[in-house]
Parts: sequence; C-alpha cells; structure tokens
Amino acid sequence: MHDDILDGLPLYNVITKSIHASRVVVFVLSNGPRDSLEWKIAAHMTNEESNHRRKPMSVALFYNSDTTVGLPEELQLLRRDAFIDYPVNGSEQEITAFWEDFITKLNTI
Repeated sequence: MHDDILDGLPLYNVITKSIHASRVVVFVLSNGPRDSLEWKIAAHMTNEESNHRRKPMSVALFYNSDTTVGLPEELQLLRRDAFIDYPVNGSEQEITAFWEDFITKLNTI
C-alpha cells in the first residue's frame, strides 16, 4: 500500500517488505515492457517468500496479453493454474466468471 512506503527507503526494501507482509501477491501483466528491475525484484522476492512459506502466494492476471514472453524466470515457474486471463472484450457472463475464478484462486492461496 502507498502508505507503507517510507520516504528515502530503497525500492528494493519497499518491495521486499510489502511482499513479506502480504498474504497474496497479484501480478497484473499487460503488453508493456517486462524488463524493469522492479519487476524482476518483485518476481524474485515473491518466489523466495513463497519457498520460505512452503506454499504458493501469487497469481498472475493477464490483461490484454496472452504471452509469457519476457516474464522474469521466477514467474515462469508458477504453476499453470496460477495464471488467469481477463476477458478484455468479454460478455457480462465471461467477466462475472472471471471474477469468480479470480476469487477462487485467491482463496486457495
């Protein structure tokens, strides 16, 4: 959360603290660039925290993207059922089904 970010704290520490304090991490993936340092740190730290807890703790939501190309290696290791596609041009029923599936995935973590 924005309120948890302390001025002057290195971004690496902010990301690490946020992931450590979280029950679930949701990655929203679009067609934008995926090679930023922050993105790689977040993926790596989520994987490390998940290994430490000995259970999955992340979901990757694809928004207007259908590819895992360019994902940090740590996210490529996610179970296939940890990915979910948002129906950008979907009907009301498809969007409702998406949110139900998303909630189910969150509740299983």
